[in-house]
Amino acid sequence: EERPPYSAAEMAEFYDECGFTHGASVDHIIFDFDPAARGMAGGSEDAKTRFEITLENAEAFRREALAIDADFVPMGVVQGWSPGSMAEAARRLVAMGYDYLALGGMVPLKSPEIKLCLAAIRDAIPQAALDEIEAHCDTLIAEKDRLANDWAWDAGEDRDQRSFRIVQSSPSYVWADIATQPYRQWLAAFASSLMQRDMVFWYDQFLGKPPGKSAPTEWHQDEGYWGRNLDDRGITGWIPLQAVDTVNGCMHFIDRGHADGMLAHRSVPGVQSDLLVCEVDESRAVACPMARGDVAFHHSKTPHMSNANNGTAWRKAVTNHLQATDAGGEGDHYPWRVKVNQRTGERRTAAELASADGKKAR
Repeated sequence: EERPPYSAAEMAEFYDECGFTHGASVDHIIFDFDPAARGMAGGSEDAKTRFEITLENAEAFRREALAIDADFVPMGVVQGWSPGSMAEAARRLVAMGYDYLALGGMVPLKSPEIKLCLAAIRDAIPQAALDEIEAHCDTLIAEKDRLANDWAWDAGEDRDQRSFRIVQSSPSYVWADIATQPYRQWLAAFASSLMQRDMVFWYDQFLGKPPGKSAPTEWHQDEGYWGRNLDDRGITGWIPLQAVDTVNGCMHFIDRGHADGMLAHRSVPGVQSDLLVCEVDESRAVACPMARGDVAFHHSKTPHMSNANNGTAWRKAVTNHLQATDAGGEGDHYPWRVKVNQRTGERRTAAELASADGKKAR
């Protein structure tokens, strides 16, 4: 057909009346694909016509969604005949005001071609949101003595002499309106889809590793810190603020490790923070290099770690923790859990934490 059979207004009304959380703009599928074409070069006349129709529909779809005060989040659909044309479509969709994009026409493409498209689109999308997150995290680094813990606090160091091998803090400390940022809403929606249950944002952490003098974040499961309250009710979205690899501290996961159940943890030797470690089958370990702004989600029982930063610049990452609506936060801790107050030096065991929780409940 020359044009899609449904209008932007009809689709906006459909998504809204059916209670969808997200709705995709009406695209016109482009069947051409040339991975070698540069920029907007190449493409048949039919492909270029479909390209413009897709963008016209996207503009109309967003306008209609706003007009009816729709409850769903509109997503602009990218179509193109090459990585460059898809990048241009993404740039124009963002300029229209879209916060969420969906890639169309991926089904017939091979994995290397999809990666080319993703790389081109990533380069075309403004980095302002990531720049803002990173700026707040830089404040945490600059004021780490006041705003952060040293998550790998060496047992031989006094508090005032902490070397901050892992800076542990939260952008929430210095960002007043962080709770309303679009990326947090996206994290909750995506996590809900992955967990197949309603998930809500819980808390975040900034984890910064200085170049050349940091420490590994040892193998652990997040549930080992959180307790049984989060049994199959937690998920984490890890976002690096620069490209990461095995040199500067990317994430490593145990393949299918969430299915192994809860592993025994213990405190890391030579460390006086609450850092934990568990034993894993490292033959199943998978390193996960990532680009700036990528998101890696992992289940609360997935064993994971990140190596020390042996690069030349800070490794900065924000971990975003989400819980099921019925989880109730951390609690019913495992026996290995300790909490260390780095301001006072107080160290509380799992039994003491349970006693404190009981007093709160009363």
